[in-house]
Amino acid sequence: MDIALICSLKDPASVNMNHGFAFFEETRERFQGCLVYQYRLSPHMLRLYTVEDELLSMAVFPKADLLIFLSKHRSKENTPNFTIHAPGNWGKAEFGGQEGKLCPTSAFSLKSLFIGMSKTAGLPVTLEPTHHGPYTEIPSIFVEIGSTEREWSNKEYGAQIAESILNTLKNPAKKYKPALLLGGLHYNDAANKIQKNSGLAIGHICPKYSLPYVSKALLSQAIEKTTEGIDVILVDWKGMGEEKQRILNLLDTMSLPYERMQRIALE
Repeated sequence: MDIALICSLKDPASVNMNHGFAFFEETRERFQGCLVYQYRLSPHMLRLYTVEDELLSMAVFPKADLLIFLSKHRSKENTPNFTIHAPGNWGKAEFGGQEGKLCPTSAFSLKSLFIGMSKTAGLPVTLEPTHHGPYTEIPSIFVEIGSTEREWSNKEYGAQIAESILNTLKNPAKKYKPALLLGGLHYNDAANKIQKNSGLAIGHICPKYSLPYVSKALLSQAIEKTTEGIDVILVDWKGMGEEKQRILNLLDTMSLPYERMQRIALE
């Protein structure tokens, strides 16, 4: 499996994480004028790409089976944490990507990296919903350090992310029950518990504030753009607001199996 790690020179957290892969070997290849580095971690070939562009506005991507974007994370609360999520836009493309377009992602890789980050992290690790650009047809994941300059430039945090990525990829891939999550807040503790402790692997997440955009076509897109497909849809029963009945009717119309997320989180 060819995995591309992508670092933006305009992103201090990205550059910080890049340093954790300093032992990668230089190749003769260049991408957008920058040297490409590689490291074989059987059964994977990892390549490290540095770009001048902002990650959210990238339009050209290296050939790979999986893109892992190394990025900073911002939050209004300035909470120190590590975050991980799939890119894409349920609605308007306010921060890169395309309106109403989700990127492909791997629910299994998301879960494995989440667990790996949790083991080595010096900060809390949290899932985020699918949001922002760039738009690509290659399965993609964002791994981020949040949420201020102090955390972005902390060399220990950058090394922890690099270590967790490498340790995760060293182990044979496990099989889980792939899931799509609908509803809930942007930061969802129950989703974190499910991702860490259950046999479910959450890929795309549509938060409460994006539920008005959800349609039959967008649900189909989320399922098709999860590499492993979807076995079950998790519904945040208490976090769907006024969209709850419409979404449940839509799931019934499409004959899609769903379960209450809170029940699973308590198991």
